[in-house]
Amino acid sequence: GGGRNGGVSVPRYDKTLRGGRGDRAPVSDWLTVRAPLDVILLEGWMLGFTPVGAAAAARVSPDLVAVDAVNPNLCTLNPVS
Repeated sequence: GGGRNGGVSVPRYDKTLRGGRGDRAPVSDWLTVRAPLDVILLEGWMLGFTPVGAAAAARVSPDLVAVDAVNPNLCTLNPVS
C-alpha cells in the first residue's frame, strides 16, 4: 500500500530460506513504514532482480560495468533459463 497517509511495505530478508542462502520473506512478514523517513535503502533483491544473460546485458548498454560484476552473482542465486 501507499499514499500520503498510508504506509509502504518494505520487503524483509530471511536468511533461513533457500537452504541458508536467503531470499525475500513472504509479503505477510514485511514491515510497514510511514513517513517521515530520513533514508530508504533499496537493493536489487528487494525487487526480485534476476540474471539476464550476457547477451541481454550487453543490449542494455555495453558501458554498464556493474552488469559484469552483478549478473554473475545473480546467476548463483537464480540460473538463467
